Amino acid sequence: MHLSQGQCWQTRLLVAADGLHSDLRERFGIPAYFSPYGHRAVVANYRISGEHGGVARQWFVPGEVIALLPLPGQRVSLVWSAQSDHAQALLAMSPAQRTQALQQQVGYELGLLEEISVPADFELRRMNVARWIAPRFALVGDAAHGVHPMAGQGLNLGLQDASCLADTLMARGPGPDCGDRSLLRRYERARREPVAVMQGLTGGLAHLFSASRSQWGWVRNWGMNRLEGCSWLKDELVRYANR
Repeated sequence: MHLSQGQCWQTRLLVAADGLHSDLRERFGIPAYFSPYGHRAVVANYRISGEHGGVARQWFVPGEVIALLPLPGQRVSLVWSAQSDHAQALLAMSPAQRTQALQQQVGYELGLLEEISVPADFELRRMNVARWIAPRFALVGDAAHGVHPMAGQGLNLGLQDASCLADTLMARGPGPDCGDRSLLRRYERARREPVAVMQGLTGGLAHLFSASRSQWGWVRNWGMNRLEGCSWLKDELVRYANR
């Protein structure tokens, strides 16, 4: 591997964790396929007058999802999944107007909000790859898959990828070296199904909560009320998401 500084590194296995638009993935000739969710994410950081307690929070408003994710200190990161026209309208607002619009949606559970970064936006898209591996090469995290951010599972999936790859390599014993294709195929097979399940789950939830039609709203509310009253199912979903 030749670096821009002129250095040359040799390795038995190269692991790409360089994000959704992975340059390494492209260099190894692995195709990626993107499917738009029909929303854009408006992101910014806010200072809060209250305490977040290290807890991520989400609000489901008609057709959109708002998440406030904890940062060190009295700060949170906003991810507002909005229809494209509303996302552009949010970006066109002044910081005070945007903060007021956000405060109206999330209330005062975290106290007063103050915008402390320049907002940005990006298109929300599901991403799949043709294959996770190449000769002496493996993908992990967002370089291998893209999911809707509404359930906050992108990070979990990436950590699970890394853990699975490490376990696969550690379990090989004195056998093949770490770049052996059969070994990497074992990792790929182990991760494809759980990632596909989570992509389907988060995509389905995003569609359900963004649906504005009354019949879908009724189905959604009925399902969430049933889930709220079923503690073992909630525990099982949490266990699956964090395993």
